[in-house]
Parts: sequence; C-alpha cells; structure tokens
Amino acid sequence: MATSEATLSEERPGAALGEQRKGISFVRKMTYAFAVLASLGAAGLATSASAAPGAPMGVTAPDATTQVYMTPMERRMMERRMMRRHMERRMMRREMMRREMRRDMRRGM
Repeated sequence: MATSEATLSEERPGAALGEQRKGISFVRKMTYAFAVLASLGAAGLATSASAAPGAPMGVTAPDATTQVYMTPMERRMMERRMMRRHMERRMMRREMMRREMRRDMRRGM
C-alpha cells in the first residue's frame, strides 16, 4: 500500500492529501484576474493623474484654465485673521510664562 501511495504522489503532487481537480481552481483564476485588473487600473490612474511625462507629450493644462485673483478686501480680511491668530498665540504664550514665573515664586525658587 505504501508503494501505491508513493506512485500516486509522484504522478500528482498532493494526491496523498486528497483528490485534487486538474488545472487551476476557479477562486485562484478569479483572484489572479482581479489582481491583474487592479494593477492595470492603478497604472492607468497613476499615468493620468500625475504631471510627470507618462504619456509621450506629458500632461498639459487645458486652455480653459483661468487665473483667479484675490480682491484687496479678501486679502485684507485674510491678513487680519492671520494677525489675530498671531496675537492670540502670543498672548497665550505670555500667560503661560507668567503662570510659570508665579508658580516658581510660590515655590520659593
């Protein structure tokens, strides 16, 4: 009986573990097909989304692109917001340093 098992395993690898179907299983085929499609899709997206010359001429901007400028009022509002944030952060830092100094004074350092 040992010789028959040996001859079976020589003819078909893994035959000792049980009956195997010939060829690649359906799940493996579908997994492979899905992986191939995913890699092709990712390659297509990568070449179309990047500005590097993946195509022979590269990716260029369309002629319909227009420049949008900021109005002086919008710029002033943005500057005021940035100044306000800067001042708030400065005040928070000063408060923190004062607290630290007062704490040190209380401790007698």
